[in-house]
Amino acid sequence: MREQNSSVSTSTQERQTDAAHLDLLKHDIPESWYPSPEAQKLVGVLEADVDREKGDAIYHAYRSLKILSTFCKTLDPERRRAMADAMLLHDIPGRTLHRETDERAKLSDRVQEGWKEYIAQLEDSDKSVIDYMHDQVVIGTEARDYRESIKHQSNGISAHDKEQIMNSSYEGMVNVAGWRMGMPEIRGTALEKLAGEVNIESLVIKAAEMMDNLKNPPKQDSQQLRNILEAESFYCPFLEAIGYDAMAAEMASTCNIYRLRGQGREDIIDKAVEAYRTNAEKDPAELAMQMFGLSEKPEVSWIVNKTSDEVYSGVNCRFAELMIPIAGALRRVLFRQKSIGSTAKKMSVKGEGYDIMDAFAFLVICDAGDDTFDRNHHYEMRDEEIAEIHATQTEDLAKVFSSFVDTITVNNNLLLRSGDGVSQPIYVQGDSTYVNTVHGALSSANKAVVNQELREEETPYRVSRASALVGPEGLPVEVQIMTDLDRKLARTDVTSHAVYKNNGNDSLRWLQKLHKRVEHMKYGKGNPISRAMGKTALTAITRGVYPVMFAPNALYRKRVQ
Repeated sequence: MREQNSSVSTSTQERQTDAAHLDLLKHDIPESWYPSPEAQKLVGVLEADVDREKGDAIYHAYRSLKILSTFCKTLDPERRRAMADAMLLHDIPGRTLHRETDERAKLSDRVQEGWKEYIAQLEDSDKSVIDYMHDQVVIGTEARDYRESIKHQSNGISAHDKEQIMNSSYEGMVNVAGWRMGMPEIRGTALEKLAGEVNIESLVIKAAEMMDNLKNPPKQDSQQLRNILEAESFYCPFLEAIGYDAMAAEMASTCNIYRLRGQGREDIIDKAVEAYRTNAEKDPAELAMQMFGLSEKPEVSWIVNKTSDEVYSGVNCRFAELMIPIAGALRRVLFRQKSIGSTAKKMSVKGEGYDIMDAFAFLVICDAGDDTFDRNHHYEMRDEEIAEIHATQTEDLAKVFSSFVDTITVNNNLLLRSGDGVSQPIYVQGDSTYVNTVHGALSSANKAVVNQELREEETPYRVSRASALVGPEGLPVEVQIMTDLDRKLARTDVTSHAVYKNNGNDSLRWLQKLHKRVEHMKYGKGNPISRAMGKTALTAITRGVYPVMFAPNALYRKRVQ
């Protein structure tokens, strides 16, 4: 009888390597995001995963890696390799913990053996992948706790319906009321704690995995709705806070699409898809020329530019950055096309004939040539410093807005039109100091056409905005102009989208903690808590005791608390 062991023959290894390379090509993974050959070999063990259909665990890993590579283009090559390995192997640590049946126990043994071989060949400089992978288990545990908490929140549906939705064994359909279930409250304090315990990269990896789960949903309606609720109130606000706007928008769009499909509104989805694909043919540089009155096209640096034939499983997302001359200086301008899900949601609320005035949007950022906020964080500065910088940037914005209004009011290529809930197509919104400064810089003629909207909150949302139909096709374009400081506040303070969606609940510290952790991600410092615990888990697993002695909850209670 041939002895069974976890090692494989050379020919088997070669077949696995060839298959892994084909998987990279099949999923269109860019070479800059190729994982190590050792990781590609190890992920092959998941062919025997009993919790997914044959081979699907591997496909899920490669699809998630493709999503990661699509939305994380600016990281350095060394970080990419570690994140690619962790993305490909994100299910590996969790599989060592499950031994409930003979099949799961066999898979656990194979995974442990392959895991030991993988980490044995890592150089010290590559050990960050261990941290990332251990983080996946920790984040998964926190996410499960979070899903449990949703049961106790008021989401606009009956207790009976909610109990069914949150029951992992429920196999029935989710009714229309369930798919309309309100977004849960954002658990900011929990996110803050989690950001302090794991690496930010690990949360991005987990977000990519969640996006693939959303786009390739399980058979259970209730499981997909649970994924949506978790994504909307756990991953989307996190991604927005750290500046991954495109990834957050695509995730939110996917959630909206599946919510509407669950309500039987494929008709609205189809109309939104048609609008998106038509708009995706438009060049943002051409739009910028017409909207800003430029003599030549600005260069477009694409963040994401994807239009897929697959509405539900594909990526349909267009975000870019341009440099545009306004008021005597080049200005950083962000562009986005409204997503399918966002358009469909708006149609479902306002009616299919509703005119969406922000199908295309530009955001002009005014920093007055000051890089203070690239070197410091506003929440670590004195109020006097912040006030001085904001005053300088507001003066700069006033010049930019005045020049922009001069351009659009005489531009025959534009038909100015107000957007949703706004009385005038051009307006200034904010506190009295901001509004007076910006409005006061306008010419006498333009003051009459620019509306003023005073907001007296302690930290109001400050923006100068215009919307118009552009060119002979009447393309709806919105332009927002903000100071760099207000842009930062829109990520990490009371004017943030996350706080707005959360009705102002919970502490702001979680946003600021996430923002601080981004700095560690930029400079590769890593999370010291995660690093220490990753080493502990590494030692345990090489001894084959990780599943018993180092279950995540027990490990974290001992090491963190």
